[in-house]
Amino acid sequence: MAAYLECVAAGQLPAGYATDDGVGLHYVDTDLVEAVSCLPGAGAYRVEPGLRTGTAVQRPLPTRRIGAAE
Repeated sequence: MAAYLECVAAGQLPAGYATDDGVGLHYVDTDLVEAVSCLPGAGAYRVEPGLRTGTAVQRPLPTRRIGAAE
């Protein structure tokens, strides 16, 4: 995810979504419906350029745990 953050900060890639291992993003058509995870503590993030030039911010998204109980 660090490489994606750097590219968004540099303007080389557009804003978008990033996930930890074990996380999936569920879309209906082009709309993100939810993030789901099969691993405890894994999450999804919205990544956007920061207010200061050369920075990026990642905002955690609600992520629903699926699969076997912990």
